[in-house]
Amino acid sequence: MNVAELSLLHDIDRLAKKLSDEFGSLSYEKFLVNTGNFEPAILGFMIMKEAWASLSATMQQELLPMDWHAITGTWSPQKRCHMGFDPLRLWETIVHKLPEVRKMTQEALKRGR
Repeated sequence: MNVAELSLLHDIDRLAKKLSDEFGSLSYEKFLVNTGNFEPAILGFMIMKEAWASLSATMQQELLPMDWHAITGTWSPQKRCHMGFDPLRLWETIVHKLPEVRKMTQEALKRGR
């Protein structure tokens, strides 16, 4: 694993922790009621997606695959919002998948050192 991949894995791990810490303890109902939660969560996933896309194919396969489009939707410049994302999928990914992603990234980081 090269230095660039180590840096990308650190970024993914840091963002996964941040999203888990910020939103992971919220029930779906509380997450859904405050639509102000959506944008920072989606932005975090968009950054994670870019980091993930820059990893080697081998490393991408080691990490959990995610349905990035369902999580982040598509940015609409005209409406200045994310459209087509699934709030339930977004919340489920934060609560259920991010802890697994963190475990996998931390294991990969330990191997890479």
